[in-house]
Amino acid sequence: MMRSSSPGERVRARRILTKPRPSAARIGDSGSPDWLALDAKKRERDTRHSELVHDPVKTESDIEFLVHLIGKYHSIEYATSVGSGKAAEAKSDLDELAGTVGPSVHLDFVHGLVNYVVERQK
Repeated sequence: MMRSSSPGERVRARRILTKPRPSAARIGDSGSPDWLALDAKKRERDTRHSELVHDPVKTESDIEFLVHLIGKYHSIEYATSVGSGKAAEAKSDLDELAGTVGPSVHLDFVHGLVNYVVERQK
């Protein structure tokens, strides 16, 4: 998306992506694990700082703009294609490796993982 977009679209997208999510200021309200609540004061301070530097939080229109760019530049299809190619390369590399090393649970695990990633794309 960023490579294909216009300079103005890139500037706006980067600005939006630097904004915190609306829920970032409300640690604990989302059912987060307790360890996240321990860091609430730091997050609150960071959120307040972010509000001074940037617009407060992402808005619905910000998200709509990003979704529009994703659709306009076919970002999902591109990422899927690149990911599929990388997974196929990994499968090929792993098949080569399997012929040079002995059987192991680790190799079986990685082989299963690669097969899962490659097969779920079909």
